[in-house]
Amino acid sequence: MCLAELIAMVVAAILYYPPLRQAAYAPVAAGQPFAEGKTGLVNLNTATLEELMVLPGIGEKKAEEIIAHREANGVFSELEDLLQVRGIGPAILEGLSGLVTW
Repeated sequence: MCLAELIAMVVAAILYYPPLRQAAYAPVAAGQPFAEGKTGLVNLNTATLEELMVLPGIGEKKAEEIIAHREANGVFSELEDLLQVRGIGPAILEGLSGLVTW
């Protein structure tokens, strides 16, 4: 096989095969990598303060409220359970849809 044939095969392979794509997950803020095997979604029942603060509308105070609520009342079983956390209303809840799991 000559060099021209090899180049033609490589070019054909590049054009024929689409690039590999990673599964679409919720965006994660820069500097906040998740451990291997996690989905990229923030788990409300296990997330640390820092992981919760990655979420839109969740600052340090609301993250502390989520953790305090979780410790006092047990695990979250659905997204709407967050409405029981002080400072979280329907607008914030809507922004978290698709970004969290429990």
